[in-house]
Amino acid sequence: MNDKISIVDVAAVAGVSPATVSRVINNSHKASRESVLKVQEAIKSTGYKVIPPAHRKGHRPRSRRPASYRKMQVALISQVKPFLLDTPIYSKVMRGIESELGDSYYNLIVRNLPVNSPWSAIPHKIDGAILFNVRSQDPKLLRSFREMPCVRIMGAGHEHDVFDHVTYNNNTVGRLAAEHLLKNGHKRVVYLGMPILDSRTFKARYESFTSTMENAGATVNGVFNNSLVDESNNMQLPDVKGLGLAIEQIKTLPQMPTAIFAPMDTIVIGLYHTLPHYGIVPGKDIEIIGVNNDAIFLNNFSPRPASVEIHPMKIGREAVKRLFWRMENPKDPLEQIEFEPEIALY
Repeated sequence: MNDKISIVDVAAVAGVSPATVSRVINNSHKASRESVLKVQEAIKSTGYKVIPPAHRKGHRPRSRRPASYRKMQVALISQVKPFLLDTPIYSKVMRGIESELGDSYYNLIVRNLPVNSPWSAIPHKIDGAILFNVRSQDPKLLRSFREMPCVRIMGAGHEHDVFDHVTYNNNTVGRLAAEHLLKNGHKRVVYLGMPILDSRTFKARYESFTSTMENAGATVNGVFNNSLVDESNNMQLPDVKGLGLAIEQIKTLPQMPTAIFAPMDTIVIGLYHTLPHYGIVPGKDIEIIGVNNDAIFLNNFSPRPASVEIHPMKIGREAVKRLFWRMENPKDPLEQIEFEPEIALY
């Protein structure tokens, strides 16, 4: 390394002022993310040696760091069953978050809180938080979130939200599934899922799917069952018994449907295993389409079922970008960012 390189030289290479270089190497919140990246690259290319604060000339020890000091850490805070974070869809979200944070030299702290966690459960020394399915009504906990930059991810929007929200267009999910089945000539279809009153997400998928099909002259039968997915053993698996009961209900319909829309791929996986026991061959006797594009499982079936891709990795990356933006623009209006889903055929 060249000890004669100064912050003036670094500033010239980065195209910023020496004061900006100083703010970056001192982790000041006043340095924008763009400036941080430019300065970090310039430090690498010039070989500038960053002297730790304790070794600088005239340094005086402080009992506390200033409030403006960047901790270079972001927390992902959730309130879901812990094993759900290991499912393909949420693993992709977390990979997107980790990848985007890594590009900016930030660390990720994952904290899954029980629903009734106190405000003190929030990790210390973080610059902001990404909130996933946080349902706590503790006023102190919510106040703590509102006192720092936060972004919500996934799920349906809230009319009176107090955080930026990065998610996907849930109404498009049902519409795309319907358009795919209509394109393949299906006029008698079943929506197979959990009761829609239990979830705004599934309600939106059901309503957009049904309206699109019926507007095209197709018939939709809703078959609802709380026991389609088994989460009793710290895993999310198809509930074979519940799926069997649903299939028996489908077989009692006046006319056998030619297609099924399941609002999550876990149900699709169960159908591929269960339907043959009832004399129905998936992909031949009945077409199935799901949601989430859990390719690690779907690719094992022939023919591979179609699935609606909601872009979880993109959502994770965009949540980090939005959080960094919110750090620098704390008073700007809130925004909901929605990604448009797509049909994944293979």
